[in-house]
Amino acid sequence: MKFVFGSLFSAAKKTAKTRSAKKLIRAVAPFTAMIVVAGLAQAAPTIDMSGVTSVMQTVQTACLLIGAIIILISLVFSVFSFAGGNIMRGVTGVAGVLFGALIIGLGPTWIASLTGQAVG
Repeated sequence: MKFVFGSLFSAAKKTAKTRSAKKLIRAVAPFTAMIVVAGLAQAAPTIDMSGVTSVMQTVQTACLLIGAIIILISLVFSVFSFAGGNIMRGVTGVAGVLFGALIIGLGPTWIASLTGQAVG
């Protein structure tokens, strides 16, 4: 009887050891993977942003031109609407002028937020 109980207890101890080893591996594996990936990410080369900056300067110039065209067209139509007596259409034209000014004012900020660097 002593031999039978001894082998049962030793089998239970082995099973408990394998369970704790599996739990340890499950707990350590994510940290190990994170360290490996972080090491690879640190070894990445730097990215040359000169091409992106020139493209974003072109987009910024386009924003300024589009805003200026919107302001000009809206201003002309709002003046004609006010002169013709249509006050609501004139107010709508003034809103277009303000929208164009918003594009001109915020264009460089939008471009800087896209690239992460000041353009201009």
